[in-house]
Amino acid sequence: MRNPAQWLSNLFGTKGRNGQVVNMDTAITVSAMWACWRIISETVASLSLEVLESNNGEIRQATEHPLYNLLSHEPSPLYTSFTWRETMQLHALAHGTAYARIIRNGLGQIVELRFIPSTDVEVIVPKGENEPVYRVKGENKTYTLTDIIAIPVMALNGIAGTDMLTVAREILSEAIAASEFGANYLGNGAMLSGIITYEGELTPEQRQNLKSSWKRNYEGAKNSGSTALLEYGMKYTPISGTAEDANLLEMRQFYVTEVARIYNVPPHMIGDLERSTNNNIEQQSIDFVRYTIRPYIKRWEQELNRKLFMPSERNRYYVRFNLDSLLRGDTEARAEYYNKLFHVGALSPNDIRKLENMNPIPDGDQYFRPMNFQPIDQQDTMLNNEQ
Repeated sequence: MRNPAQWLSNLFGTKGRNGQVVNMDTAITVSAMWACWRIISETVASLSLEVLESNNGEIRQATEHPLYNLLSHEPSPLYTSFTWRETMQLHALAHGTAYARIIRNGLGQIVELRFIPSTDVEVIVPKGENEPVYRVKGENKTYTLTDIIAIPVMALNGIAGTDMLTVAREILSEAIAASEFGANYLGNGAMLSGIITYEGELTPEQRQNLKSSWKRNYEGAKNSGSTALLEYGMKYTPISGTAEDANLLEMRQFYVTEVARIYNVPPHMIGDLERSTNNNIEQQSIDFVRYTIRPYIKRWEQELNRKLFMPSERNRYYVRFNLDSLLRGDTEARAEYYNKLFHVGALSPNDIRKLENMNPIPDGDQYFRPMNFQPIDQQDTMLNNEQ
């Protein structure tokens, strides 16, 4: 069983009702779409990606593990870890799933993680089976689950993610059309401060001269705002035409808002400051990390952990993205939270250190509370002793 319609849609794109073709190349021309792809992909790629070892409650970076260099520095001789993750995330955002082939040597050790364009992958579920296989364009073989890293976004069938270019097809096709209209309006339209009319009849030569003069002197953005000066007893009539008249500004704002909503990106992060203030930008940025970036990196972590480590390693080694740098703006709130729980005896120093991915300290497992705190059922005994 296969779904060629989705695969072909990813490869060639789809058309909106207005006839505009929507694919990765055309979607990039929509500035709001490109901005969302960029901010999410660059954020995921810029996070520290660590291979950690947990041994008897102690956590450390497993720099000696073969996967450490692959994930942190060079997944493939073709690109760095940053470029690999940025490209993978970009394809996940556009086509719903990011793919990479796990290349092993003769001993079964992983030596390379090679990116595969989403448009080159066809997912096939053989009849009577539940496990998919992957066919890559230009290769005469299929790959199993253990050969492929697949990071889906909103997988309706649990296997392949939802193609966002299809979901946002109508919005994008309208935005592409509006962009083309704006370019034509500004580049080729005759934007004049006035025109001159003539009630008589022009000879073919006069008409051609007028047409050539008009095109040379009044068409194009460089002649915007000029006034037509014509001969033959013509009359001048002032007019005004602006981008607002063509609803260009309103349309652009609408598409920015819609695309930001699709990708759950705060508008101020893609250049829309209309509803942002100094008071809410910091909180919106923290929400972006919590509710937009964190779900993506959880997909990454779980897929890498289950595909890259042998079963015997999974209780000891794991991959983790470090979000601490993105949440520094919330450090004060975290410190206050830990402080309150520590002072009521709910957290020990080592409990707090574990939450912050820090190693335990000697005698750090003790719980403390203020000396004047007493259980309610012991208050009467305390008062009697004082008397």
